[in-house]
Amino acid sequence: MASDGDAVSDDTSWTLELEAALLSVPEGVDVRGIAKCRPLPDDLRASAWLACLDIQQDVDDGLMTFTNIYDLPEQQTMREDIQQLVDRLGNDEGDRVSVMSDVESVLTHYCKSQRDTYRRGNGWMDILQPLVPLKLNKPELYFTFTNILQRYIPKNCTKDGDPYHLLRLLLLYHEPELCNFLDTMKVAPDSFATTWLNSLFAATCDLKALRVMWDIYFQMDDPFLIFFLSLVILVNAKDQILELKGKPRAQIVSTVASLPCFIQSDDVPDFCELANFYSMRTPKSFRRKLYPSLFGVCAPHLSSLLTPTVPLAQSLCLPVYADEILSSMDSRDAPDVLPETELVKFFLVDCRPADQYNAGHLPTAFHLDCTLMLYEPAAFGTAVSALLSAQRQATAAQHSAAGEHLCFIGSGREKEDQFLHMVVASFLQKRSLYVSKVEGGYQAVHDMLSENLSALTDHSARHCVVCTPDEAPAGAGPGGDRPDAPQPPQPGTGTKVSLIDRLNARWKMKGQQVKEKLVDIITNAAMEQQTERHVSSQDKGKRYRNMAPVFSLDDDEDGRSDEELTMPVETTMELVEIAEYMRKPELLEHFKCQHIKENKQAHPSLLLVTPTQLLVLREVPDKPGWARLAARRSLTSVVTITSKKKRPELITFKYGVNDGDGMTITDLDRFYIPRAGEATKAVKMAIIRLSDDTLGQPSDGPPGKTRQREAGEPMEAGESAEAAAEGAEGASEALPPAEAASQEA
Repeated sequence: MASDGDAVSDDTSWTLELEAALLSVPEGVDVRGIAKCRPLPDDLRASAWLACLDIQQDVDDGLMTFTNIYDLPEQQTMREDIQQLVDRLGNDEGDRVSVMSDVESVLTHYCKSQRDTYRRGNGWMDILQPLVPLKLNKPELYFTFTNILQRYIPKNCTKDGDPYHLLRLLLLYHEPELCNFLDTMKVAPDSFATTWLNSLFAATCDLKALRVMWDIYFQMDDPFLIFFLSLVILVNAKDQILELKGKPRAQIVSTVASLPCFIQSDDVPDFCELANFYSMRTPKSFRRKLYPSLFGVCAPHLSSLLTPTVPLAQSLCLPVYADEILSSMDSRDAPDVLPETELVKFFLVDCRPADQYNAGHLPTAFHLDCTLMLYEPAAFGTAVSALLSAQRQATAAQHSAAGEHLCFIGSGREKEDQFLHMVVASFLQKRSLYVSKVEGGYQAVHDMLSENLSALTDHSARHCVVCTPDEAPAGAGPGGDRPDAPQPPQPGTGTKVSLIDRLNARWKMKGQQVKEKLVDIITNAAMEQQTERHVSSQDKGKRYRNMAPVFSLDDDEDGRSDEELTMPVETTMELVEIAEYMRKPELLEHFKCQHIKENKQAHPSLLLVTPTQLLVLREVPDKPGWARLAARRSLTSVVTITSKKKRPELITFKYGVNDGDGMTITDLDRFYIPRAGEATKAVKMAIIRLSDDTLGQPSDGPPGKTRQREAGEPMEAGESAEAAAEGAEGASEALPPAEAASQEA
C-alpha cells in the first residue's frame, strides 16, 4: 500500500512512468511496483488490469476459436440475464447487439471448455459488469473473466461451503462478540456474504468504488484478500449490527448483506489498508492448507500435505499449523517453510496432561491442565488467571514467550484433546480475542522436529508418548522416576528465573498432585457424604400438572456415581447422516455439545430436541457429516435438569419412571453445552407443550415469556440459580422436601 511519503510526492509522475511501461513492454510490467496500490487512471485501467492478470494485450481473434453453437441447457436463462446486463450498462443501440453477442460467446465457450454450468445468481454477470465498459476484444474479455473467476473467486460458494466457514472463523478470531451474536441469531455467513464472495463485491458495490477496489485488489494479488475485506466490513459495522438484537432474522440478513453498498470510491484505499492490517495480524499457515480447495489444485505429491486435518465446518477455532508455530518462535532450528512475512507472535498454552508436558514441550509453552475445568472449576479459574497474568507480564517484559495471540496445543490424540476443546470453547465464550489451536497438536510439532528433538525442552524419549506410544506411563509425575525430569528452582541459589519459567516450574510441581487429588475425588464420589440432600433413586418427584415430571436447574452434586444409574434406555449406535436429521420437519432445536460418558470421556455430539424426544447424535471423527445415534430419550421421562453453579455449561438430564406415587430416578445424561441456557429452555418448552397436548390445556404463556414463579413451583430450565433463589425467597417452606432440597443454590 502507498505510504504517507508516497502521498505527498508528485501525483502524476508515477502515472507517466506506468503509461510508458505499458506502451513498451505491457506483458512484463510491475504495476504494483510503480502504482504502489494506488487507484489507476481511467485511461490506463484496461491495460494495467491485463498486466496484473498476466494477460497478453491485443490478442488476435484468430488465435482462439469461439463456438458458434449455442446449445447449452441453460442457454435461454443465460441470454435473458445478458439482456438485463446490457440494459443496466446503457450501451448505445449500435453496440448492444455486438456486446450481447460477445458476452454470450464468452460465457458459452467458458461453460463448454471448463465443463461448468451457468446458474442465475452465480456472480458471473456481476463480474462482467465492470469488464464490458473497458472495450476489450473478445479474447481479452474471455481471459480476463476466466482469470478473475479462477484466481480470486473462492470455490464452493454454496450453502454451508468452506468459504463461509473460513469467514466465520476469521470473524471469531478478531471479533468473537460479533460472531457469537450472529451465531445466536442464526445468521450464518452463507446467508449474507454469497454475493460478496462470488462476484468480488461487484454485485453490491457502486461501480465507481468497485473499479478502485479492483485496481488495488489486482495489484495486491492476494486471493484471500476477499475474506479480510469482508471481515473489515463486518467489524466496522459491529455497533450497527449489534443494535439489531431482537429484530427478525430476515431483517438482520438484509441489513448485513447490503453493507458494501455504502462504500464510496474515496473510502476504498483506507478500506483495503485495513484489510491488509487484519491480514498481517492473522496466522498465515491456514492459507497454504486451504488454497487448493478454495482457489486451485496442487501437485498430486503435495495434496496430502495441503489438506486440512479437520474440516472447516468442524473447526472450533482458527487452525494454526506446526510450521508457523516454530517459525514464530524465531528458532534457528525451525524449518523455513513459510515465506518471509511479518509473523504473528503466539502465547502458547500446552493443554496436555502434566506427565506428557514434563516428557517434552516447546520452550515457550505455558502449561494448563485442562481436566481441571471439568473436575475442579475453581482451580481451573485460578490457573487461567495465572495464565493471563503471565501473558500480560511476558508481553510487558518482551519475553521470548510473549504474544497476544493465544494458541492452544493439545496432544494430537483424540482422548486427551476432548478436554482441550472444552477449554477453547470456554475462552471463546468469554469473547477472548485471537484464539487458535495447533492442528495436529504436539504430535505434529514433534514430527516436524523429528530430526532435531533437542529443540524441545525436557524431552525424554523414554516417557514421550509420541516416541514410545505403547510404553509411556499413564501418570508419571514431574520427576517421578525420571532422573532428567525438570526440577523447580531452589530458593537461595542466586539463580535469576524468569516469570514464565517460575510459573512453569510451579505447575510442574502441582500438576501431578492435582491429578492424584482429582482421581481420588472421581473414584470416591459415590462414597462422599454431602452436607445437602439431593435427588437419589429413592426420592419421589412431584409431577408437573399431574402429567410431566418435575424438572429444575440446580447445582449438580448428586452423591452417586453415574454407574449406579442403570436404567435400560433405547440406545443404538446406528450410523446416520447428520444432514438428514437436520432436515426432519419435527426437529425443534439442535445444539452442539460434548456428551460426557461414565468413563469421563467427552464425545463431540449434537443434542436434538423434537416434540416428544431428545436425540443424541455422536459425531464420527473419521467420517464428516455422519454420526452414531447414541441415545433416544422420551421427554416424558425427564425428571430434573441440573447444572453446576460454577460451570453452568455442564448440564445433567436425569430420567425416571413412574412408580405410582412419583418418579424414581434411574438414569442420566451429562453434557457440556456452550449454549446451555438456550438448550435447557428449549427442552423445558417442549416438555410443557407435550404436557399441554396430552392434557388438552394451554401453557401459561408463549415460549420465551417469563413470569413470576409461585411457591412450590420448580425452577425454570435456563434460569440461573441466583435468580431462582431471589424468586423463590420466602416460598421454600411450602415445597415438598425433595423439591426444597433440589432448589437450594
